[in-house]
Amino acid sequence: MGNEAWWPIGLTSSTFEDVVADARFPTQWGFIDCWDYTVVEDTQWWKDVLQAGQPWGEWPQSIETITLLKHDSSGVHYAIDDKYRVHVSPLLHTAVLSTLARYVPWEQALTNVGVLLPVSGILLHDSDAVLVYPMYTEEQDTSFVDIRNFIQRMSSTHDALAEFATPNTERTWNADLNSLEEKMKTSTLWRAPHSADTQGIPNIRLETHSKVMRKGRDFLLALPHDLTHSLLVKSDRIPSLALLMMTEFKWEYTQGVSGKDQEVIFDTWSSIVPKKWSSQKALSTANGGAWIWRYHACLLQLAHAIAFKDTMLEMYCRGWLKNVSRIQAKLSTRQMIKIWIWVAVALWVFAYFGWKLEVFTPLIAVALSLVGVGLTGLSRWLFQRQIIPPYETS
Repeated sequence: MGNEAWWPIGLTSSTFEDVVADARFPTQWGFIDCWDYTVVEDTQWWKDVLQAGQPWGEWPQSIETITLLKHDSSGVHYAIDDKYRVHVSPLLHTAVLSTLARYVPWEQALTNVGVLLPVSGILLHDSDAVLVYPMYTEEQDTSFVDIRNFIQRMSSTHDALAEFATPNTERTWNADLNSLEEKMKTSTLWRAPHSADTQGIPNIRLETHSKVMRKGRDFLLALPHDLTHSLLVKSDRIPSLALLMMTEFKWEYTQGVSGKDQEVIFDTWSSIVPKKWSSQKALSTANGGAWIWRYHACLLQLAHAIAFKDTMLEMYCRGWLKNVSRIQAKLSTRQMIKIWIWVAVALWVFAYFGWKLEVFTPLIAVALSLVGVGLTGLSRWLFQRQIIPPYETS
C-alpha cells in the first residue's frame, strides 16, 4: 500500500502505515484520527460488528464476496455481492452524511428529489468510517456533463431542504473565512454582513460526477465531505448560494466558465430555490452575495490543493485570489459615494433652515438646494455604475 489518493501528502511526511497503529497523527491543521480499514475486506468482520450492535440502518446480513473497486480522494470503494456499494473512510473526520441519512425528515425530503443516501454505516470517533449504499452503477462517461441539468437537480435538492432552513449565521461563516485565510496564509481578508434573506440549509455535498443509476433510475449520489472542509470549516449549515458557488468554481477550473455560462447557472438556480434566496439583497455584493461565496469556494479548493499537493489547482486558486482586491476596491468606492449622497441631503437641510431663519437669501438657498440636487443625481449615477453583479457580464 502506497500513498493512496485519500492520503493528505501535503499535510504530513508520514505514511498511513506509519500512523495507523496509533490511530491518530498530527498535521499542520490539527490531529486526524484514522483506523485500519482493511478489516472490512474480511466477511467475518461484517458479521462481528452486526452482532456487537455497532451499525445503524440496513446493515448487510450475509456476505459472500467483497470486491475492491477503487481509491479516490474521499476514501476506498467496495462492492458487496450485487447488493451494496460501500464507501470506507480510512481518515475519520466527518459524520455529516450519516446525519442526513439518519434524520428521517431530511432523508425523506432528499430521497423524494432523487438523492441516493447511505442506508447504513458505522461511526468511529463520531465520524463516518463505513457508509453502505444500495447497489448502483456509475456513469461510464463523465467527460461531458450538462451543467444546466445538474444545477436543476442540485437546486431541487436545496429547495427540498428549504423547510429546514435556519437564519443566517454570519458570525460562524465569517469565522470560517478567518480560519481558511489563516491556514492558507493568504494576504486576503474579507468578511460580509449577510442579508436576512440568506439562510442556512443542511450541508449536502453533490458533485457533477456523482450521477449514478439504480434500478433504471438516475440519482445524485450524496458524498462525504472533503477532508479539508471538515478540518477547517465549523459551520454545519450553509446557504444554497454557497453550494452553488462551490459547483461553479470547480466547473470553472475544469471546464472554463464564461459570463454567459454563469448567467445560465444563476437563472437556473434562482428559478427553483425560494425567491428570497436569490433576492437583490441576498445577491448584493455589499452583503457578500455570490462573490463572498466564490471566495469561500476558492479558499476551500486551495486547502484541498495544498493537502493533496495538487500544484495546478493551487496555482489557479492563488491566481483567482487576485480578484479580491479589485472587488474590495469597488466596494470601498461605493461606500465613499454613499457619503456624498448624505452630504447632498445635508445641503438641502442647511439651505432650508438657513432660508427659514433668514440666514440666507432665497437666491442662495435655492442655489444650495440645486447643488444638493445635482450632487445627489451625480452620486446616484456613480453609485449605480459601481454595482458589482453576481457574475461577470462580459
